[in-house]
Amino acid sequence: MTDIQIQNILVFSNYGSFLPKSVEDVVLKDTPEELYRNPFLVEAMRNLDMIETQGGGLRKIFNFQRDRYFPMPELDFSDGKVKFSVTGKIINQNYARILHKNRNLKFDEVLILDKIQKNKVLTEEELYFCKNNTFVMERNGKIELFVEDENEKNNEFGVNDGTNGEKFGVNTKNEEKFGVKFGVKFGVNQEKMLSLIDNNPTITANEIADKLCLTERAVEKNLAKLKEMNIITRIGSDKTGEWKILK
Repeated sequence: MTDIQIQNILVFSNYGSFLPKSVEDVVLKDTPEELYRNPFLVEAMRNLDMIETQGGGLRKIFNFQRDRYFPMPELDFSDGKVKFSVTGKIINQNYARILHKNRNLKFDEVLILDKIQKNKVLTEEELYFCKNNTFVMERNGKIELFVEDENEKNNEFGVNDGTNGEKFGVNTKNEEKFGVKFGVKFGVNQEKMLSLIDNNPTITANEIADKLCLTERAVEKNLAKLKEMNIITRIGSDKTGEWKILK
């Protein structure tokens, strides 16, 4: 086995193949692999406490990264090798905040958030998760991680993300001003919608859905509720009109 350290990244590589079906299968289920190259040797070493069951150690490393808000390890199976890379620093401040505030996230959800911070391509199922999750928003066609609480933007994790409080067209400084203004406890998405409307009165429901990574149906339902509460009104047509936040 070869190990190399490159700028906060440890890379372990070894010739051979990865026996389990997938990394996700081992990490999410943490089930011992039943197929070993030499099952007798494995059993003997396990009985002597020289090794753990297959998959347990891998999951521990993933949990170690999660507990420290570090990126999930990367595995590469090309060139007849198994290459395992572990990053020892935070690379996305919002990812760290999300893990810090949400200790009960399922591991498959953490893996999706990790893919987003690394700008990886998402599956249809993962995109559906994004559309129904308040941790994720869309800006300029790109899915990014989002943190609601303005109070946690003071470099709590020692990383400067350079956004200066502006998140995907939403003015995060105003995220609670509407609830205070109207004396109403708005939902998180309703506050975001009001912020978007306040910044751009001509914004359409479809554009709001794209920016908040929600379904258009969910946006229309919330907009209808806000109109019913006499918080907003639409002047003109859906395409050429504009929103007005009522005083």
